Amino acid sequence: MSRIISIIGAGAGHAGLLTEQVTQIIKTADEVYASGKIAGTLITLRDTWRVVPFSDMKELAIESKKQHIVLLLEGDSLFFDKGEQLYNELKNYADVKCYAGVSSVQYLCAKTNQSYNDIYWLEYESEDLLAAISYNKKVAVLLSGENIPDHICRLLCDAGLNNMRVTVGSRIATGRERIVQDEAKHLRDYEFANPSVMIIENPNFNDKAKTVFDDELKLCENALTQEVRWSAANLMRIKPTDKVINIGAGSGEMAVELARMTYKGSVVAIEEDASEFEMLKQNKEHLGLYNISTLYGNALEMIEHNVDIIPDAVFVGDNVRGIKRILQSLKHKNDKIRVVIVAHNLERLSEAQAALASLRFAAVEVSQLTLSKAKTLGSHTMMLSDKPMFLLCGGKELMNENIDIKKDE
Repeated sequence: MSRIISIIGAGAGHAGLLTEQVTQIIKTADEVYASGKIAGTLITLRDTWRVVPFSDMKELAIESKKQHIVLLLEGDSLFFDKGEQLYNELKNYADVKCYAGVSSVQYLCAKTNQSYNDIYWLEYESEDLLAAISYNKKVAVLLSGENIPDHICRLLCDAGLNNMRVTVGSRIATGRERIVQDEAKHLRDYEFANPSVMIIENPNFNDKAKTVFDDELKLCENALTQEVRWSAANLMRIKPTDKVINIGAGSGEMAVELARMTYKGSVVAIEEDASEFEMLKQNKEHLGLYNISTLYGNALEMIEHNVDIIPDAVFVGDNVRGIKRILQSLKHKNDKIRVVIVAHNLERLSEAQAALASLRFAAVEVSQLTLSKAKTLGSHTMMLSDKPMFLLCGGKELMNENIDIKKDE
């Protein structure tokens, strides 16, 4: 007879919120592994528990000689990747089944009369909170340890989101349950017990698939036109989770384009011209793109002295000086960094080419863009061209992979 391993999500961690089926499985299993916290809240369901950290569950389940084993997890059994990870690692050793109780988020939504079909469930340890808030109507965060609701509220206030409405539930489904709904600015100094669950609402969230047009922005004199931005952004081959740096960000026209593409990541926009930096901040706030961090000052100094700046890709504007030293510093931090540089003239083009060549960037390509737009003159329509623009790109991840294509014979 095949061994059975049941992976169960304890949900809110209260016996009353488990299904009858799950309750019976826990009671009748030969062995149950759980964290100390979950075992403590469900202790009345059985006499013996194996209290272990999540990291040990797989090995212990494989080594166990018992016929039916339960692995009891916090939250949903397949919440993010923990349950799925266990399932994939154990399916060759036993008949693995997954079960779930009522999750903390479901419980909190029911208690506060709100739906959860439009909630984005954020994995706080590995995703950018401000990015999630920018592109989702509601964001749910499960918090414990040092990640506590008042810390999140202070982070929101620091980002200018003082009025963002939040719902916090701590010790839910217990006699000491506490549920509070208010604006972030009013909860930044509240103390909540661990663990807790938090829902952040943003009624003005962005559509990450929407393109940014020139007429939506306040632009400086030498700003990149929308057509150039779209081409440059695609050359960067941005992934949603990327960390991108925009050097010489100007009025932020490229930063806002990149921010939507990195809707699970972040953009650092650096500008040293005071008036353009103000426009950059205004465009960020106007569009509500909170996954953009704005830095004022010399780009090279900030890159060299800020250990947190380790980007996956970089866009370099036309007015940036000392391209080679900047790229050298960035490549030292990430030798697989993807680079796109814009150049308005041949001298700038030559400087950028020399920098990429001397630093041995792979897969370097140069494109020239010439944009023409129609203008009506009397009864005629004339095509008027703008000045040409060069785009240079390079980086290991831009190299074409060898693909074996089988032709039909």
